[in-house]
Amino acid sequence: MNRRIPVVLATAGVLALAVALRWLAVDSAASASGDESAAAAPASLATPANAPAPTTDEIAESASRRDEVAADASAVDVQQGAASRVKPEVRETFEIHVTDANGDPAEGILTRIFFADPETGRVARMLTNASGVASYDVEWTKLLFRDRPADQRYRVTADLEYSRLASVERTLPEMIAEPTLLVLPPLGAVKVVLRRGATPFDGKAKVKLLRVEEVVDPKKKDAPPQQRTALERDVVTHDGSAVFERVAAGMRVGVEVDHPDGVFETPLSDFVMSLPNATLEIAVDLTAVPNFTMRAISPSTGKPLVAGYLGLEWTAGGRVGSSGGVDLVRRVDSTGLVHFSWPSNLALERPAALHIIAIGPEAGAADVDVTRFVAPGEHDLGDVRLVGVSPIASGRVLDAEGKPVVDAFVICVPEKSPDDVRRNAGSINRFLAGTEDDGTFTVEGSTTAKRFRIVAFLRWRGHSSPLAFERGENLTLQLRGVGSCAGAVRGAPADSLVAIESTDFDTAEFAGSPETSRLDGNGRFAIGNIDAGTVRVTIKKNEVVLATLEDVVVPPGGAAGDPRLAAIEIR
Repeated sequence: MNRRIPVVLATAGVLALAVALRWLAVDSAASASGDESAAAAPASLATPANAPAPTTDEIAESASRRDEVAADASAVDVQQGAASRVKPEVRETFEIHVTDANGDPAEGILTRIFFADPETGRVARMLTNASGVASYDVEWTKLLFRDRPADQRYRVTADLEYSRLASVERTLPEMIAEPTLLVLPPLGAVKVVLRRGATPFDGKAKVKLLRVEEVVDPKKKDAPPQQRTALERDVVTHDGSAVFERVAAGMRVGVEVDHPDGVFETPLSDFVMSLPNATLEIAVDLTAVPNFTMRAISPSTGKPLVAGYLGLEWTAGGRVGSSGGVDLVRRVDSTGLVHFSWPSNLALERPAALHIIAIGPEAGAADVDVTRFVAPGEHDLGDVRLVGVSPIASGRVLDAEGKPVVDAFVICVPEKSPDDVRRNAGSINRFLAGTEDDGTFTVEGSTTAKRFRIVAFLRWRGHSSPLAFERGENLTLQLRGVGSCAGAVRGAPADSLVAIESTDFDTAEFAGSPETSRLDGNGRFAIGNIDAGTVRVTIKKNEVVLATLEDVVVPPGGAAGDPRLAAIEIR
């Protein structure tokens, strides 16, 4: 007991000394800082010289209060430090706002962002929500257009189906900085009503709303814009009526109806709304053109075909039906009957011929003179006997040295008069064959044509000159060989494309794919294995033609020597 008292007293003395020293330190720090309020300790905390030593509980309470003050001070330091390190707000998305002509939000409008000049390349797309807002992710959009400069201008558009309703041009930093506003023009509706004379049409039909758009050929900048018909949108109707909402005012529109008896196309008209939300009604009488019924007779059995399809190709005065090549494809029903209509865009007063091609399970072809069937109404063509598959031509393909060529392609197409030249490339009337080990070939097909044109191809070995012939002839086709073409382009953008294509063919059926290459860092190019003959050299960037050289001659086994190739100027 007596031994423990001195220890307790000694411990208490040490603690009292520590407290006194702590307050002395506080007083010294306060004096050094010049803070008089801090230097003057409260009377309750003063420790007189004759004051009793603090108890253990008082010491613990003092330490606890000291820790609380230190924690509060530390928290203030952390908050002040964090405030000094706050970064400016980084936008994660940017917005495109679309409103109608009245300023109300437009929902379900497709917004797009793409290169403004030229209008090609990558495209970002988003639909507007119920608030008329389309939100784009900033990082994703930057990644999509990562190779474009910061001042690249983009076209921002608001589209509905295939129609562009509004557009502006902006840079990406401008779009991120503030929302883009697009205001739609006044919109209305088009209602299409189908009839058969005075009777409503109650069958199934696909109704297409068409529009006229002006197209400028980049190769002919001085030429006036060409008008063409483009699809606006389509619906399937079962009750003879179709309504197209949100059609822009002032748009020239027409209607194409694909129904079981054929295809009918109305003339294009001017759609101009006199009142907001007006509806233009277009009545279509499907009996206003001739309608036909026929049976296709099998070339092998002599009986009507009861399965498969017929391809129908109309020709008249250089104008073919709606698509060029095969205009309509009609199913043969179980009774062998086929129904179709005269193409409404083919003038009734002009002579016309109908070419028919059977498409599986049995091949065949026939030509029908329909000149006498020009009056509107129903016409029965009766039984049309198809011609089956038979030889068209045979012969050999030789290389430039007169040796047989193995695995060459032979392409044969019917030769047509200038009045019957088709507008588009490729059709079922294109017959192919390959050469055997001795270079021989035989072309077969189902066609009624008597005269043809033929060409032989072999990649890296060249092509033969187009040759006209009569059906059944034995032919020799000799490949011209290949050559090369090199040159330099002044002022071309980096990574511009060079395309070299043959111009020796007057029909697209014979045209092959162009040979292409990129310009190097000095604007130079060199391309080998080009079909010998006359070629066109085109310099492009993002599908925009920058320069063109016509009538460049590539000799067999040699290089093109046209002096224009040494310094091609970008226009």
